[in-house]
Amino acid sequence: MEQKILIVDDDKMLRDVLQEFLEGIGYACVQAEDANEALEKYDSSIHKLLIIDRVMPGMDGIELMETIKENNPDQKIIIMTGYPFADSAYAALFADDVDYIIKPFRFNEIATLIKSLI
Repeated sequence: MEQKILIVDDDKMLRDVLQEFLEGIGYACVQAEDANEALEKYDSSIHKLLIIDRVMPGMDGIELMETIKENNPDQKIIIMTGYPFADSAYAALFADDVDYIIKPFRFNEIATLIKSLI
């Protein structure tokens, strides 16, 4: 079964652009607009990496990460954040399988980060 990246963000334009870029460099992607949809689509056997926005309506990215990690502690996750100073405190809490990137980011930054995680 093909391994995919699950992109979770309430900003459709960002999801679309990120998916187009990642597919252009050889990754398969699937999108979710919020944590609930992500949990419906998530399959640990096919999702090699999750890219999750930190701030979303309803369940936020940190809560989603914690929910995923409860049953799948080795799941690789990137948290996207637009609040680097407030969220930098979370970096100390993240496991080796979780990293974060500050928005706006350059595509080469996220590509390098993805390669380091998977």
